Amino acid sequence: MNTSGASATEELQTEDSPRVVTIGPRPRQVRQRRPRKSEPAQVAKRATAAEVLTANLEHSMDDIAWNASCALEGSDAEAVHQLRVALRRLRTLLSLYRKLISPDRHARLRTLARAVNADLGRARECDVFLNELLPPVLRSFAGNADLAALGEAAKSERNAQWEEARQALRAADYSALMDAAGLLIHELRFLSGEAGETLAAPAIKFARKKLERRHQRLREAARHLKRMTAEERHRLRITVKKQRYSAELFASLFPRAGTASYIKALARVQSALGLMNDVTGLRRELETLRGKAPETAIGLMLGFYAAGAELREQRLRKAWKRFKAADIFWSQV
Repeated sequence: MNTSGASATEELQTEDSPRVVTIGPRPRQVRQRRPRKSEPAQVAKRATAAEVLTANLEHSMDDIAWNASCALEGSDAEAVHQLRVALRRLRTLLSLYRKLISPDRHARLRTLARAVNADLGRARECDVFLNELLPPVLRSFAGNADLAALGEAAKSERNAQWEEARQALRAADYSALMDAAGLLIHELRFLSGEAGETLAAPAIKFARKKLERRHQRLREAARHLKRMTAEERHRLRITVKKQRYSAELFASLFPRAGTASYIKALARVQSALGLMNDVTGLRRELETLRGKAPETAIGLMLGFYAAGAELREQRLRKAWKRFKAADIFWSQV
């Protein structure tokens, strides 16, 4: 974690005010408490590729600044979650436009976004354990004192990891990310040559090409879905997530009916793979708590999720079947 000196994005808007990003000194404390869902920018159907890029770059950085401020002020699990979603959306955007952005600027932004996201990873894992994985087991074994003790140990670990996450957001990597994004937004106004011509063209052609290529890549990646290892499914989940974010980014260029069904089908696959990934990470999380909680509680957690393995498999296969049947919305306009 880089903890050298920092400046950051100043975020002074309210929930209902226009979204803007201002690059400058460390922000004053603002009165906000609720994290904000990270979403793509809405653009006109005839928007250029440059307008889609700029609008979503500004939108992502605004979501990052807002939710980072929430994480610094409070401990709502959604703050870190939505902050990480915004960082992943930013990385997807940069990947889609990689050939149209200067290599140095692209590499720096991608590296910084990845570093900040990694610094938040443990806090998010602790939140998932406490808020998603532990509650079903507590309900199944209501009143179990050992599980209650495990929960207390998990809360203590979560508090420590959240403080680590806050330190990361006060550090230089986060500040540098915001500053680098501001410079890219400024530079986009002056691009010329082949990149400038592509950016000045209607975005819909650019979107079709990118979505089709990534869709085919996703279909190829899932050819052996039934026989995949946990690591292979983790990589597939990342590919699914990238395609979902890409589809959402370009969705406003196409009729809503088609985009909604495709994105919903992708979300089901992502959710099924996400649960599998969380359960795979359960052992790692329990290892961090070993010695701080009763072994019987650890055994109950492992046994509970082992018993549900076949149901998770069925859910994934069903979700993938629905996705394969979804309409390819970009080919119908």
